[in-house]
Amino acid sequence: MLVTPGRRCWAVVGLLMGILSGLAGRHVRERYISVRKVSENPQIVYWAHPSRPFERLSNEKIEECKQLILHLKDGTQVEVDLPPAEMGEFIAWLKENNPSIRWGPYDHANECRNSDVV
Repeated sequence: MLVTPGRRCWAVVGLLMGILSGLAGRHVRERYISVRKVSENPQIVYWAHPSRPFERLSNEKIEECKQLILHLKDGTQVEVDLPPAEMGEFIAWLKENNPSIRWGPYDHANECRNSDVV
């Protein structure tokens, strides 16, 4: 297609679509791997907090949240977006299998670091 005049634009479009498809596949695969890690080993989660579609942190109670972001010990994050009934079951399962999770906002993290230096 690159050799034939008039078809070069299709070659460029095909190349761009191939790159975008590859990046999307990689993103989905990484999310799937992280979710699988949580399902097999819930102790990998060290922090969970509620979120909203355009806010990273939410002031909602954990039991009433619609979206939950899990921070994993390997440095990745997983966003959980389930219907309310299933979200309650998931939170109960996570609390039961990993009682050491920090829930809610990470309180005063910067103040603790600054007070250690002084």
